[in-house]
Amino acid sequence: MSAFAVTLDRLLSHLDHLESETASPRASRSARISAHVERAAIRLRRAYAALQDAGPRAPVELLIRLKGRAQEVEQALADSAPPNNHPQLAALATQVVQQIEQHLAVASTVPDFDSGSGRHSRSPSTSDLPRRVPSSSSSSSKSTNTAPDRPILPVKDTVQRRAQALSDCYTLARLAKSGVVPSGKPLSALLRLGSGSGSGGGGGGGGDGTVASASRERAALEAQIKAQLRRAYFDSFRPLLRPGHNGGQRAAAWTRLAQDLVEAVVPLVPPRMSADPALYPSSAAAAAAGGHRTSSMRAAVERDLLLTASTTPQAAEEKEEEECLPRLERLVRVLQRLCAPARDPDVRAILDKLGAATGPGTTAKPSDRSARAAGPHHQAEQSAAAAVTSSSDLPSTTSQSQSQPDLVVDLVREILDLAKAMRADLDRFHTELKNQAVSSNNTTTTTLSEQELERVVEREAAMRERAVVIECREEFALALVETLFASQPVAVPSLEETPPLPPVERNNLLPPPLVVLAPLLFELQNQLQALVILACLATIVSSTVAVASPPPPVAAAADASALLEGLWTILDMNITRTRPAAKEERVVPGSDKTSAAADDDEEEAEEDGTRLAHLADEILAHLVATSQDRPPTERAADPDPQLAKRVRASVDRILRYEDPVWKLFSKRLEGAVKTALVDLTRSVAVTSTEDQVQPQVPAHLRTGRSTGHRRFPLPPPPPRTGAKRRAAADLVAALQPIKVKGFDKPAFLADKVSELVSDRLVGEVWVHVEEVWGTILGWAE
Repeated sequence: MSAFAVTLDRLLSHLDHLESETASPRASRSARISAHVERAAIRLRRAYAALQDAGPRAPVELLIRLKGRAQEVEQALADSAPPNNHPQLAALATQVVQQIEQHLAVASTVPDFDSGSGRHSRSPSTSDLPRRVPSSSSSSSKSTNTAPDRPILPVKDTVQRRAQALSDCYTLARLAKSGVVPSGKPLSALLRLGSGSGSGGGGGGGGDGTVASASRERAALEAQIKAQLRRAYFDSFRPLLRPGHNGGQRAAAWTRLAQDLVEAVVPLVPPRMSADPALYPSSAAAAAAGGHRTSSMRAAVERDLLLTASTTPQAAEEKEEEECLPRLERLVRVLQRLCAPARDPDVRAILDKLGAATGPGTTAKPSDRSARAAGPHHQAEQSAAAAVTSSSDLPSTTSQSQSQPDLVVDLVREILDLAKAMRADLDRFHTELKNQAVSSNNTTTTTLSEQELERVVEREAAMRERAVVIECREEFALALVETLFASQPVAVPSLEETPPLPPVERNNLLPPPLVVLAPLLFELQNQLQALVILACLATIVSSTVAVASPPPPVAAAADASALLEGLWTILDMNITRTRPAAKEERVVPGSDKTSAAADDDEEEAEEDGTRLAHLADEILAHLVATSQDRPPTERAADPDPQLAKRVRASVDRILRYEDPVWKLFSKRLEGAVKTALVDLTRSVAVTSTEDQVQPQVPAHLRTGRSTGHRRFPLPPPPPRTGAKRRAAADLVAALQPIKVKGFDKPAFLADKVSELVSDRLVGEVWVHVEEVWGTILGWAE
């Protein structure tokens, strides 16, 4: 474990302990820390959290940033009044800075080998950073009962995994229901490639990063020997196939090549696949003469290849290669229909070589026939390929520089490579089917028809869809909390036909299950922000009162609750205030806003200023009232001007999103609410009852009527009765108590957190979502 990580955890633990004591009126002045030290500690925690989130391969910039934040804490402790008030903290901060410097020096001189990528990295490793405060810390014996700052779920990994599952589920569902398959390809061809793979022959297994060097060298040597033997095997056919060579040897060479093609290609063709009359008209005619409706594609391919081997040696020498190449082209056309879409570039490359070797006049008829049989999609594709071929000089160069026998041998080798890759794709597909208990051997899965494959896809789609739905309940809860704590207000999607917004401009739009709850969510979002404001204002009050002699603890707690209750009244009045009556809208010259919108902005700006003044006045009045309980010599009729100025500046700063104290308290509350809601979804199942969703006919039709200028014209949900009321009460009762650091004192603030989360978020929002959408989303058991 890194030495600086242990020391840094001890330093942060002591700072947390002192911050909690600073917030308490019982703390002595000597035990308190200044606001400058608190801000420096906040920046240090953020830098440490960023280093931990970066993982074991964190960049060195994060460590340098952490060092700078530790130096800021060291300097803030040194500048605190009185000096040397916290010698242990100052010593720990100095020790952290020194240990980080030593860690950087070691990391810059000793390279760290990355086995996964085979490269050297000079970035320091943070894999040994502790994720919790060590048990030897001084504050480990004190139970804080605070909720974690982060949700208990790995949100990023979960979102990526669920997005991939949804993508697979969508693809399978589309394939099963609407048959969205490339034209000219069966469903089995699209499914045979279990995972995306590039072109080339599907062999070999590249070296694993964890394999020993001797094993890698042995594997590389074996691959090199195999490549040389394979090259020598095909090179042996080149002199035998040249014109003028012995006829018997030529026949034997053709027979061996044809037999290799038969052994590699014919097993890939499904036994139930019918021969295409456009590619093999002789097989179709023979089947018709024998009284059969269709002939097998396997038999047609095998007959055509073996016919090539038996008849080509007797043909004229100047025509034998020309008769062989069209048969190879027909074979490639069959593979094109069977291969996965990822193999199409390899097939097109082989067809381009065949077209360049035979010329446009020789292969036009088979290509045109197969294109018409495959459909308009392949006609357009082949027309584009023909245009590219005609506009390129490569085909003519290839046909002129390479002899026909050499070209035939190269084409056979490429076809065998393609067949090997298709065999690997098919084996992966068989493995997937075995895992799904569809069959127990390759023979059964090889003979699956299109209808049987469609049923397999439907079952797989249903299984994946159910798996996605089961986990989307927790993710929906996380997304709901993130929406409520977003800096932008919740909004309802427009019903007008507008172009879709990019992801960065969606302005916190609500999904369909939350549209009806938009007014409630808007109010709840503002109330949660008001809670964060109260927690921040409580820190201002406690830090300001601590400057003077503190009042008795009981009186201080009662006064703090009364103050926060008054501040909440001011904030709640601002949340629930009614909007002004509708005004005539006219465009303001030189602006893109209407006059009503411009007036609203001016009024909101004035109200914001008034609200800030009211909050600051309440705090100052509380300070004056607190001073009346002191001895007559310490009483003050009016607050000190410097104190009043400092309080008003603090209130103005607290109400800004970029304030670090605001961010800290908002993050703590968001993490606690996420944890509570996710725990609730895991502990309580959704029950499907007949009383769940009862569609009713509205008593009055109000479609098209004017709704004025209300932000959300939708009516609130109807009240619950009977089983719904009992289910809602059970769900609220199952919610665990929420305790958040900074929101636990005074009692009014803690009670308000529990009220908003249990009564509003769970009792009204989440219960409504499960009642109305639980069965539709598949949450009900």
